[in-house]
Amino acid sequence: KWVERARDEHRWSELLAALDVVARVHRGGLAMRIQIDDPLPGLLTQRAEQKLAGKGTRKLDERIDAIRRERRQGPALQPGEHLGDDGRYRLLREIGRGATGTVWEGHDQVLHCKVAVKVLNPQWTQDEYRVERFDRVVQQMARLAHPGIVGIVAKHQSWQGFHYFVMEYLDGGDLRRAVLDKAVAPEKIPGILRRAGEALAWLHGQGLVHRSARPANIVLAGEGDVRLTDVDMQRVVDATHTPRPADPRADLALFATTALFALSGRRPSREMLQDPYRAVSDLPCSDALKGVLRRAFDPDTSKRTPTVAAFCDEFALASPPEVPVATAAETAREEVAPKRSRGGRVALLVLLLVVLAAVGVLVARR
Repeated sequence: KWVERARDEHRWSELLAALDVVARVHRGGLAMRIQIDDPLPGLLTQRAEQKLAGKGTRKLDERIDAIRRERRQGPALQPGEHLGDDGRYRLLREIGRGATGTVWEGHDQVLHCKVAVKVLNPQWTQDEYRVERFDRVVQQMARLAHPGIVGIVAKHQSWQGFHYFVMEYLDGGDLRRAVLDKAVAPEKIPGILRRAGEALAWLHGQGLVHRSARPANIVLAGEGDVRLTDVDMQRVVDATHTPRPADPRADLALFATTALFALSGRRPSREMLQDPYRAVSDLPCSDALKGVLRRAFDPDTSKRTPTVAAFCDEFALASPPEVPVATAAETAREEVAPKRSRGGRVALLVLLLVVLAAVGVLVARR
C-alpha cells in the first residue's frame, strides 16, 4: 500500500528505494549495498525499510529534509550581479524558473542590448548528468537555423560554479504566463499554436524530437513572432544504439496538451490532464477545433493524428481567420489608438465647420 501511495504522489526516489528493498527480499534476503558518497539514497532506503516494517521514520525524515533543503538553496544569484570573468552579462530580473534552470533578463555590456540568460539551478551544478544535458541543449539549439527557434548568443559557460548560456531576449514572455495572466486575447491563441507547431514539425523533419514542447517553452515576441526554446532534442535509437527516424508522436501528445491548456485559458485541472479527450468538450472554441483535439487524444491510438505536421494542417483548416499576435503592451496601445483617432476626427469636423462659417460670412458681405 505504501508503494502504491508513493507512486500516486510521484515520490519517485522513495519509490525506487522501496522497490530496491522488495528486490532484495526476493533475492532471499541477501543485502547488496553500494557504497557511494551521496548519503541521500541510503537514507531513502532506510526510510523505506522502516515504513515497510511499520516503524516510525521521524528522525530519518528530518535528516532527508535537511539534505534536500541545503541542496535546493545552494549559492544564489541576485539582480545586479555580473556573470563571466569580464562581467559582460549583468542580471536584471528573474523572468522564469523551472526544475532545471532559471532564466534572467540580462544586459550585454558589450553589445548594449537585452539578452536572456539561463542559469543551471545550484542543486545540479555537481550533477554530471544534469550539466552534460544542460550543455547538450545549448549545442543543439546553436546548430539550428529556423525562425521558429530561439537563437543562441553565447554557448555554455561556467563562472564561479554557475553554469549558464545566453539567448536572444524576447519581450513577450512565455505562453504559460501569457495565458494565465490573460496577456493574449483568446482569438490569437490558434495562431500562436500554429506557429509553434510548424517549428516543432520542422524539427521532426530533421529526424529530431523536442522532448519538452510545453507552454513554458513557447516564447512570444511582438507581431506574429513565436519561437520554441529549451530544445532538448534527441534522436531516437534502437536497442543496438543505431539512430533511426524520430517518432513525432513523442512530442504530439505533449503539444496537444499544450493546445488544450492554451485554448482553455486557465490552469489545467487534474481531470483535464487525466482525461484530455473528455476535457475538450469544455473548451471555449469552435467545434472544428475541438474535433482536431479529439483526434489527437482519441482513446483508440490507431485513430489518432499521426504527426505534429498533420495536427498543424488540421488546426489551420479549423482555425478562424488569422489574427496578429500581440503582447499586452501592444494590446494596450491598440486600445488607446481608436480613442485618439476619434478625437482627431472630431477636431477635423470642427475645423471644417469653422472654415465653412468663414466662407459664408465672406459671401454675405459681398
